[in-house]
Amino acid sequence: MELSLFEEVAEAIRGLVPPDLGEVRCQARRYGIKVWFGAARAPREHYEAPVISSAGVDEASVLALEVGFHAEHPQAEDNDRIMARLLASEKRWRNVVGKEAVARRAVPRPSGSVATGVGDMAGSGPR
Repeated sequence: MELSLFEEVAEAIRGLVPPDLGEVRCQARRYGIKVWFGAARAPREHYEAPVISSAGVDEASVLALEVGFHAEHPQAEDNDRIMARLLASEKRWRNVVGKEAVARRAVPRPSGSVATGVGDMAGSGPR
C-alpha cells in the first residue's frame, strides 16, 4: 500500500529528529501532519503543518502550507499566555526559525478553541 504525502513526511521526520529530543510522535492526515514528543496522544501544544486556505497568505492563490508551533487550548487566554512566553524569548529562536515566521492567533475552530502559533506560511505558487 502506498503512503500518503503526510505519512511520508511523518517517516522523514522520524528519521531526522535526534533521539535526545525524546520519542517523536506523528499524526498524519490527508491535509496535514501534527508532531509532538512523548505522550501517546497529542497535547494541546504541538507542531503542525496543515494545508490551509490562501486567505491571508499574500503569496498563495489556492492553498498554503503553514508550518509551526500550535497551542490549541479551549480557552484563548491559555493560548495567549503561551504566545507571550514564546515572544518573550524570541531572541533565542528567531535566527533559527527565520524572519518570515509570524506569531498570530488563528481563526477560531468549530470546537470553540483558538489556535495560536508561530510558523511560516508558504504559498502555493505565483498568482
